[in-house]
Parts: sequence; C-alpha cells; structure tokens
Amino acid sequence: MKPLHVVQPEGVGFKMTDTNVLEWQNWSMHIGKLLAPILYNLRNSDRRNAGFTAREGVVLSTITYKDGGQIRPIFYRVSLAEMVVPYAAPEHPHPRKFAFDVLVTSV
Repeated sequence: MKPLHVVQPEGVGFKMTDTNVLEWQNWSMHIGKLLAPILYNLRNSDRRNAGFTAREGVVLSTITYKDGGQIRPIFYRVSLAEMVVPYAAPEHPHPRKFAFDVLVTSV
C-alpha cells in the first residue's frame, strides 16, 4: 500500500475547548476526558469522566446544532458501540474483509 499523507496547511477544521467541548462547523458536543486526548493529542487524561466505556463504546453528550444563529439540541447523551468481525478465508485478500456494525443508543 502507498503511504497516506494528511495535510492541513491551515490547521484542523475543529476546535476543542478547555471544557472538552468539540466544535466543528455548526456542531457542538461534549466529549469525555478519556476520549478528548485522542482527538486533541492531550496527555494525562482523567478516567473518572470517560468518553469511552467498555459496554457503550464512545460516549458523547450535549450535542447541539447551530441553525441560523439558533442553537438546537439534538442529543443529551449518545453512545456508539461498534464491533468489527473478520470473515471469509484467511488467504489473501480475504483477511482484509470485515463486517462493521455500529449500535447507537441515546438518552
């Protein structure tokens, strides 16, 4: 495979606040402190306010969308549990084939 080079000469297209709020385009969402370092390259995360749990996967909260200056609430809390299952024969090229399922739950 050829190398993939991601280049963003003007910087990233999102903003991460000190309170772990991710702002991207018109979207805003709170991300727990455990997931925030993955997105923002931070260190020494606090696991008590996790953005990922073993049972629920990625956990996002207070998701809003700014619609013409009005902030509209979308989800209070949502989790994304995922499962990747390899299938087919172990010979080339089949090991690269996967079934990817996502279960979305919200409160």
